[in-house]
Amino acid sequence: MPEPEGVPEQEAVPDEASAPAEEGRPRSRRRRRGRRPSTPKRAASALLGGLVAVALAVGLWSVGPVRTVLLQSFTEQQSPYTELYFTAAPAFDGATVVVPITIDTHGTDVGSFTLKVQLETDSGAVVSTATVALVPRDGTPVSVVARPVLPTTLTVAVSEVDVILVGHPQRLHYAFGN
Repeated sequence: MPEPEGVPEQEAVPDEASAPAEEGRPRSRRRRRGRRPSTPKRAASALLGGLVAVALAVGLWSVGPVRTVLLQSFTEQQSPYTELYFTAAPAFDGATVVVPITIDTHGTDVGSFTLKVQLETDSGAVVSTATVALVPRDGTPVSVVARPVLPTTLTVAVSEVDVILVGHPQRLHYAFGN
């Protein structure tokens, strides 16, 4: 087909990417800039990133509340509970009964406990009561000695000691001479 008159013929400009590379020269600077860093640079960058992550983890671990939350997030948490036990067997001391008791709380948020110590007869009649308050320390046993006084008009022998943790289901029972 004949060319229209007055329109100059255009020369074809070769694309840099498709042009053959000259000896010793890269094809395109643009292509060269987009290359990945060399392997030693990549390794150094990865190592630096790993060191920063470890330093950050160690720094966060050293903060108490953060450590607690982290531990709670990946360890199984036990249910809170309270231990109540006799430190030694209750014993008579003149007109009183010495009742050594220990309480040990685990994960409870209770600020104080009230212990009610009752002396009972064989028939279950309460003849004396002593109340003891104590402040628990989580995970640390706290001991207390209750000393209920025997009534002077007692005609029946005391045969049992009941310790009640007021407001909680724990209860201790001790029987003398059985």
